[in-house]
Amino acid sequence: MNTRLDEIRVALKCLQDIDSIKLPEQWFAIAFNRILYTNFAPKFMWDVLLDFCSKYSNDFKCYIGDERFFYTNDLEGMDVIDLSEQSIAEYLLADFRFTRNHVILNSSDFWVVRLDQDVTYFLFHVESWEYISELLGGFSNIENSMLNDFDGIKGQSDIVENYVSALLQNIKPVAV
Repeated sequence: MNTRLDEIRVALKCLQDIDSIKLPEQWFAIAFNRILYTNFAPKFMWDVLLDFCSKYSNDFKCYIGDERFFYTNDLEGMDVIDLSEQSIAEYLLADFRFTRNHVILNSSDFWVVRLDQDVTYFLFHVESWEYISELLGGFSNIENSMLNDFDGIKGQSDIVENYVSALLQNIKPVAV
């Protein structure tokens, strides 16, 4: 039994009801409106993920698969591909896979990406917060990027602000 995989499963399940997100205290999430991006998230976020992997795991392979299988198996049934924005996009575009929710992770177990039909979530273990914050220009920059991404939801600013706050609730701003 992989305890970190169980933690990841719990964290991902917390994202399924946007009205009551309460991530486990060891995780935070950065989210983007996947519909706005050709490759399902901003390029800078894929770059951050690659940078993070090069610093902390040097593992540039990832498991990717339909979210349903991730909950029922360990990593069996998930495909292994190169960890790159292009490889992920090619995988998701093949056979219309992008029409289903997917999970992407690697052996480091310090991050996971969940792509649902509307949102791409990048979840990181809180131990990685300082480094991720530095790469993305600090807490305010991360928060503003997410708020701007979901700005098109007319008349829903309170809901969007609560949503973004819930995703970042387990981290504290650090000076960059």
